[in-house]
Amino acid sequence: MQKFVLRTFFLILIALFVVGFSTGPLIDDNKGDGDINYTWSANKIYDQLALKQGLDAELTALAGLTSAANTIPYFTGSGTAGIISSSANMISLLGSADYATARTNLSLVPGTDVQAYSATLLSLAGLTETNGGIPYGTADNAYAWLAAGAQGTLLMGNGAGPPSWLGAGTAGYFLIGAGAADPVWTTQPTLTSLEGLTFTNGDIIYASGADTLVVLDSGTANYVLQANGAAAPTWVELDVSKDPSPQLGGNLDLNTHEITIKDVDYLPIGYADDGTVAPAAAAAISSTNKVKGRAFDGAANEDVYFTWQVPFDFTGSSVTFSVVCWVSNGTAPANGEIVAFSLSGASIGNSDLLSTAQSGTQTSSLTADATYAQYDRLETAYSSAMTITGLAAGETVIFLLTRLATTTDTYAQDFDVAGINIKYSRALTND
Repeated sequence: MQKFVLRTFFLILIALFVVGFSTGPLIDDNKGDGDINYTWSANKIYDQLALKQGLDAELTALAGLTSAANTIPYFTGSGTAGIISSSANMISLLGSADYATARTNLSLVPGTDVQAYSATLLSLAGLTETNGGIPYGTADNAYAWLAAGAQGTLLMGNGAGPPSWLGAGTAGYFLIGAGAADPVWTTQPTLTSLEGLTFTNGDIIYASGADTLVVLDSGTANYVLQANGAAAPTWVELDVSKDPSPQLGGNLDLNTHEITIKDVDYLPIGYADDGTVAPAAAAAISSTNKVKGRAFDGAANEDVYFTWQVPFDFTGSSVTFSVVCWVSNGTAPANGEIVAFSLSGASIGNSDLLSTAQSGTQTSSLTADATYAQYDRLETAYSSAMTITGLAAGETVIFLLTRLATTTDTYAQDFDVAGINIKYSRALTND
């Protein structure tokens, strides 16, 4: 390349020398294009030649390509090049400003177009699955594979440990739980006996011996089931002409059966006597109609005594009670406020002292909703069973009713009690 430039330079000098003795164009390094009256100096020509791109194999290879829209040149070897056809989409992808834009252009955004990375899925993907097997967790984002159990086996949990298969049971065996231990297959005579029975509509099952069940065929219409002690029960005809008060379990041909019913006696507040801390005296509550009540204080535990004559046909050993009240104060119980009373009793028979100790204390209360207003009736819920010492038919019970204003009761206003209900059992007979 240097030899070529030197040769050219000397040729230009000679040409200029010859021209210098002629009448040709004058030398001017600032001549414009197309100006034939001037020519460049030898130095100017040399400077212009120095600006030319040197011969290069890679550039020559690229220059030999035919360009077109959406094509990309590439080198096929040293000093050789080729061109590939692309598309507008690929050109757009290559022009993506960053990785995020490239993922969007490819519709490969994690969590939107494709599944985002998940340690759980990675762990599951590493398992070797087999037919009938089950994956189970061993730790956070870690899973293992439980191979399929044999036919008849049952999947059994083992707390934080891996699950396992409980072996199949013997034909006719039942699976019995064993608490925290593994359940076991075993025979159960009662269930085995039940399994062998055949039923039709209306049949009844009864035991004929230890672990032995028997089917009693359905009874005739209007027949009743009669117990026969240790013998098998039987269906018998109900003849009310012989027994106007029949009871299951007895001989229905006799007239001495009993029927137990529930009954309620209402004891008005007007019959009550003052207790240790008595409420206000009985007075009428008037709002078109009238009712008599005694105002129990909302800040102190006030009490009264009621007297109840136990009916002659009373049966059982306990009673329950509720309290019938009226909202006499202008500020009615608010939603959630509680009205509560306790009741105890002393059952007194012939030759017993009036000072017999109270017993069987229970509580009856009502939690108000938002509907109560002045002059509304309010009855507390029936209490749990009051088991009063010595309670018996024909005796007199002295009840002590107390408003629990300082404990359970949260309604701060005075409250009128109209009376109490005593619920008990009676044995009706026809003798």
